[in-house]
Formats: sequence, structure tokens, C-alpha cells
Amino acid sequence: MDDFIKFIDIIVWPATTLALAWFFRTELRAVLARISSLKYKDWEAKFDRGLAQVEGAIAPVKKEDAEREETLDRLERLTEISPRAAILEAWIELEQVLFHMAEVYQIKDRSPLRIIETLYSKGIVTKELASAFNEMRQLRNEAAHVPDFVVEEKKAQRYIGLSSGMALLLRKVDDSQ
Repeated sequence: MDDFIKFIDIIVWPATTLALAWFFRTELRAVLARISSLKYKDWEAKFDRGLAQVEGAIAPVKKEDAEREETLDRLERLTEISPRAAILEAWIELEQVLFHMAEVYQIKDRSPLRIIETLYSKGIVTKELASAFNEMRQLRNEAAHVPDFVVEEKKAQRYIGLSSGMALLLRKVDDSQ
């Protein structure tokens, strides 16, 4: 009888936890869907979700599609050493395109956010492209300023592809005007 009581004492909390999780499973799913940032070791849900949002607006550039294959190769090699540095370098490439557009459209502001907002307000870029740019900026800020930021090599490569895709779209907009 003592063994049975010990057995019950051991399984009561795990069984209760599982029963409650099953009973509230729909509410738990809803709560988990609203979590904006979740980090476990090298995995970060916020960065991944941000990349997915940008992928919905623009397509990543594949090496064979890119005008600047050398830049993509360099950035992808950098992801092997430091994914964080590769994200920052990809952002710099994107900023250079934006700064060029600011010169062409005589935008005096040097803030990338203000430049894209001005381009949107003038009808030069779409709302989707401006929103995707803002999401890319937020992801870059996270990589640049969060002290314990860690990102997988594959996610950094996704960011690079999206950044190159956005730069290509901005160049096409610039060429068509």
C-alpha cells in the first residue's frame, strides 16, 4: 500500500498539468500565437516571424537571379563566421541603394526610415515595400542592438536574400522612374 501511495504522489502533478493543458488547449494555442518574442538557446521566434512577413511582401533573391552575385557570395560566406555581422552588412548594402534613391529624388533626409517614408508619400514605392523595409529595419536593429542576440546561419541567409531582393526592387523602381 505504501508503494501505491508513493506512486500516486509521484504522478499527481504531471497528470494534473497534462489534464489542464489538454482542457485549455485552445486557449493555450491562442496565447502562444500572440507571443511576440520567444527565445530558447539559438532559436528566436520573433526574428523568424519578421522574416516570414517580409517574404510575404517580397521574394528573396537567389544567386542565379542576382545582379550582384559577388556581394551575395561574400555575405553568405560571412554568415558562416558571424550571422549577425552578415545581417548588418546586408543592411548596409540596402541602405546604399536607398541613399542613392534619396539623391535621385532630392530627398535631403539621411535617415533610411524617413527616406522610405518620403518615397512612399511621393508614390514612388508601394505601401507593402515600405512596410517590408520597416520590418527589415527592425530585424536589423535587433541584430545590432540586442546584446544576447543569436541567429542561425540559415535565418541570416534568409535575411540576406530578402535584403538583396528589396535592393533589387528598389533599383527597378529607380530605373523605371
